Amino acid sequence: MSYVYGFQDDCEDKAILGNKGANLVTMTRLGLPVPPGFVLSVEVYTEYKRSGRLPEAEIKQAVVALEKQAGKKLGKELQVSVRSSAPVSMPGMMDTILNVRDLDEMKIAAKQVFDSWDNLRAVEYRRLNNIPADLGTSVIVQAMVFGNKDANSGTGVVFSRDPSIGELGLFGEYLSQAQGEELVSGTRTPGPIANFKKTCQMSTPN
Repeated sequence: MSYVYGFQDDCEDKAILGNKGANLVTMTRLGLPVPPGFVLSVEVYTEYKRSGRLPEAEIKQAVVALEKQAGKKLGKELQVSVRSSAPVSMPGMMDTILNVRDLDEMKIAAKQVFDSWDNLRAVEYRRLNNIPADLGTSVIVQAMVFGNKDANSGTGVVFSRDPSIGELGLFGEYLSQAQGEELVSGTRTPGPIANFKKTCQMSTPN
């Protein structure tokens, strides 16, 4: 049995990879420019809760493959994010660790994300939304893209329809010169994605 899945693997099962993990695999297979990464499956969570251990050998192999795809070495030019990916959406309920620089730090971060499945925030969210407590979560390890690098960088979230009324069309929010955590934490107020095109046009020289 495989416990760790790369974005280029065939598995797209949300019960194994979680929502975000499965969607990243789908986008990668469609040829979209997705930063490379891998998923520690829900089975890893189950085994971790049982034994406290992670699949060390598979994780090391996945890191080697990630470094090859990124053309960078972890701890040098390459940093990764470590995020949760539950089979059902639980936005902002579990921990996210950014700018992870080495293998040991990555393993500690993965355990922290797994442990955050049982934090008070996540437990209460599951209670309010009738989400089974035994679903568990996977963990996504992905090459960092630095939205806070400069004025031409940013972060955002976009939908193919308005989630309130279901109307088709580009809908979302963005922040310039920011990382994803700033978008979801409420520390800064994002702008509507409709303004993004206007901003780009204004900043483009004639």
